[in-house]
Amino acid sequence: MVGVILNGTVHPRQHLLTQKLSFNERSQRVRHAVVSFQKPSNDALPLLHLILLTQQIHRSILVNDLFKSTELIVVDLCRGKHTSRIQNEEMGSEGPKKTITIHITGFKKFQGVPENPSEAIVNNLKDYVEKRGLPAGVTLGSCTMLDVAGVGALAQLYQTLESAVSKTDTASNANVVWLHLGVNTGAVRFAIEQQAANEATFRCPDELGWQPQQEPIVREDGGISRTRKTSLPVDAILKTLKGAYDVMVSSDAGRFVCNYVYYQSLRFAEQKGNKSLFVHVPLFSRINEETQMQFTASLLEAIASAC
Repeated sequence: MVGVILNGTVHPRQHLLTQKLSFNERSQRVRHAVVSFQKPSNDALPLLHLILLTQQIHRSILVNDLFKSTELIVVDLCRGKHTSRIQNEEMGSEGPKKTITIHITGFKKFQGVPENPSEAIVNNLKDYVEKRGLPAGVTLGSCTMLDVAGVGALAQLYQTLESAVSKTDTASNANVVWLHLGVNTGAVRFAIEQQAANEATFRCPDELGWQPQQEPIVREDGGISRTRKTSLPVDAILKTLKGAYDVMVSSDAGRFVCNYVYYQSLRFAEQKGNKSLFVHVPLFSRINEETQMQFTASLLEAIASAC
């Protein structure tokens, strides 16, 4: 991390050359910031990572090209607006090099959880990111609600996943990411799930009455000890988010419907060339809805930066 601006205070890091700040006197928030970086004497420039945090906006910008100097300008943070320009004097390029489309799913309410946070997040996400904005090259695709069910809802799941697959331009499929959100009622933080197990052991019947015990999700894949891992770099995503949110990487997505959907999605992604990720969120009583909306928008940016 090269520099952090947190509530109007600059915390410099290595290679931070200049800093200029002006404040909104009434709100005491950063209104205008200019931060410059310069390549060190050796040829290996580390990943430049600047996180800007105020009470109204959280942006994360990653730059990984080699260049002599970079100027990042951010204006009107106190008004919730964001304008950034990255100038690359050596390369003459701006913004990401490819377009990433992220489709997202949540779950409907189910037994014991009358208000599912993932449903509220996904239902409101389109409007939220439209107001907040996403980095150039990042598109929020479909926002879909899934039934909390396993084999009985498999056709619905595959229909949803197939909707993002191009049959004519297979190269574009590599730029498609499926992000699945589900609630962990006992959690106190966000959990980025790095793998799913080929095991369905439901602690209670799903919403269609199915309650398997130690059954393989996909019999062709072998026994219940088989796992599938996401191809996304979860450690890099975690590093981007951890300074602002209480988040961890998990290797156990449970054995209920969340794990079932994730395993099927990872298998589908491997076949079609997509990417897939599952993130567990807590109840709103543990982390409030506004913070969870901010986290999800930041998660979209972190995923795009990691692709």
